[in-house]
Amino acid sequence: MAFSMPSISKTLALCAVGVVISTTSFGGTAYAAGDSANKKEEKEINRSVELNAMVFPVFDEDRKLVNYLYVNARMLVADGKGVWDFREKAHIVRDVVLRAAHRESIHLQGNYSRIDEEKAEKLFIETVNKELGEHAFTGMTFLQVASQELG
Repeated sequence: MAFSMPSISKTLALCAVGVVISTTSFGGTAYAAGDSANKKEEKEINRSVELNAMVFPVFDEDRKLVNYLYVNARMLVADGKGVWDFREKAHIVRDVVLRAAHRESIHLQGNYSRIDEEKAEKLFIETVNKELGEHAFTGMTFLQVASQELG
């Protein structure tokens, strides 16, 4: 069986197109039709700035370091604001969040290995919005929080 160069080229081209289509068109999150929880999460992801691999110190009332919290989070950009404008400023957002976490311990009262999500969200949203000079962010979701108590 003899193969001609044009037929091999066409076959390779079709394979390449198939690979491109399969890797770009269907990269979204799969969910069942009408699944509002997944749609809400997808909307949140699309309107968010990711803040990963942050380390927050935890200190006691005397400001003695007692723990670290390792946090992955996302901050939700306010409706009507340009998400990409704030994604481009993610390094500034991250810096503001880390400085706030070093000024005020955001651990759960009485438990140095847990984050007080409500307190942390309020603190971080207020400080970031103040720093950026506008009502840029409306919420924060903590995706992962790990702890390492100091001995």
